[in-house]
Amino acid sequence: MPCAHRPVDRLRVRGACSAIALLLALSGCDTHEARIQPPPSDPGSGADDGTFTLSLIGATILKDPLAENVSRSPLPLEVPVTCLRRTADGALSRCDGDALTPLSWWQRFPADLISDPLPWTFTSEAWMAIVLQPVPVTDIAQLVIQARRDGYADADAHPPAQHPLPGTAP
Repeated sequence: MPCAHRPVDRLRVRGACSAIALLLALSGCDTHEARIQPPPSDPGSGADDGTFTLSLIGATILKDPLAENVSRSPLPLEVPVTCLRRTADGALSRCDGDALTPLSWWQRFPADLISDPLPWTFTSEAWMAIVLQPVPVTDIAQLVIQARRDGYADADAHPPAQHPLPGTAP
């Protein structure tokens, strides 16, 4: 003979399952943002003065290297950054670095058991400013002499012919 309380138990189970499904549907998420601030514009540079800037962020070459770049992911990010600038007079500047988003306290056990079901989005952020450093100019012949002295070049190696930088007059 069926129990009279059985329909009530099914109703409670359905209600509990519905409440859990609603809680999971309304829960927030964790995001990671890496913001890369562009290099400052070269003082006194015009549009056609021969200054060239190249920015590589992650695996992407930026079309506009003077614009801020934002990378987002639900997982922690490590974004490699390289920026090069060559001015009209041939001076070269470079910046290398990594924008690394931290694993925040709300993503670590046991805090994640409480923060994950909450209906808010928590964001871990990392900022990196591109600061260009001048690259020292080295004479190729002097570099070959140092390489021979340190054992990186054969004694028979000849210095390469001097070639001007691409885009400059010979």
